[in-house]
Amino acid sequence: MTKYILEEATEADDASLRELMRTNIMPGPISVTFRREPSFFAATSIFGDECHVMKCTDTQKNSIITLASRVRYKGNLNGKIADIGYYSDLRITPEYRNGTILKRVSNYMNDVHNKTLLPIYITLILDENKQAQELFLAKRAGLAAYNPLGKFLTPLIRLDRQKKMPLPAGLTLEMGNVEKIEEVFDFVNLYNSKKQFAPVYLASDLGSPRLKGLKIEDFFLARKNGELVGVIAAWDQESFRQTHVEKYGTIFRCVRSFNNCLSYITSLKPMPKEGEKIPYFYASHIAIKDDDKDIFRFLIQHLCDAKRQGNWHYFVCGLHEKNPLTEVLSEYNKFDASGQLYSVCFDGSEETVLDNRIPHLEIAAL
Repeated sequence: MTKYILEEATEADDASLRELMRTNIMPGPISVTFRREPSFFAATSIFGDECHVMKCTDTQKNSIITLASRVRYKGNLNGKIADIGYYSDLRITPEYRNGTILKRVSNYMNDVHNKTLLPIYITLILDENKQAQELFLAKRAGLAAYNPLGKFLTPLIRLDRQKKMPLPAGLTLEMGNVEKIEEVFDFVNLYNSKKQFAPVYLASDLGSPRLKGLKIEDFFLARKNGELVGVIAAWDQESFRQTHVEKYGTIFRCVRSFNNCLSYITSLKPMPKEGEKIPYFYASHIAIKDDDKDIFRFLIQHLCDAKRQGNWHYFVCGLHEKNPLTEVLSEYNKFDASGQLYSVCFDGSEETVLDNRIPHLEIAAL
């Protein structure tokens, strides 16, 4: 009898997949788990037009030991709209983290690729996950080739310790409403068309599972002389995706103690206990005319002001290191985080040649 069986997961596996997400800890100065409660599959709708989830079962123990997701979404590739593949959610139970399982997963994904050929696959591996980065970059026989495409910054920005900065003149703020939906999405797609891998969104996606939990009222708009020049949204996904602190390292345990003492007498918000979820939202649908830092700074400031009194303590903002807007993020109090972006090339596949556009991913949909 075959000990390991790799096949597509179904909704009947939902509870087992959620358990695997809960128990696979991402190590680091702050160790975390990325969870999908109350339904693993209900959360996958935001990732793209199609999401296939692979499971590997140890038949002797009758338990799922590995999962991985392969997403297809409409995105921008060298200035044209194309189907782009994205690999995510690779979780392997610790005692099975060896070359054999990884090779089996890679072979399975290669088979899926051969059935539904896409021009390119990409993936993001967190910098804290050094083991995975080393394994994939080693170019071992039987594994797909991972080619680095630069660092993607994903800082956790604090809402409670932001200094007031001079805002540029000539800009006015508006909040999204139903009359502006088409204008907003046209603007976001125009911005994304100039970036590599950026997704294409339709106005009709709002209110659908593709943008689960996001409302037009969550959009912040910047105008200059009546022209729409900047967009950003606050996408709260806590109802279907959560990040939990599992363990603080020594330094951050001290930071938390000091921070939480000050929270009793200042406006500082307490850092969560070990085991608790982190109260955050995503800064999503970022689109700034000409990557103007002043416009971005204007929107970030208003985003912080609007959300500071809510239940959130942080927000996550994702930008490629080559994006000039990253300079604005350096002005804010934050916990730094990042990942390495890769293109993935299978045996026998011809790698797509990329032009010099700056990569841009919707971090809230990864």
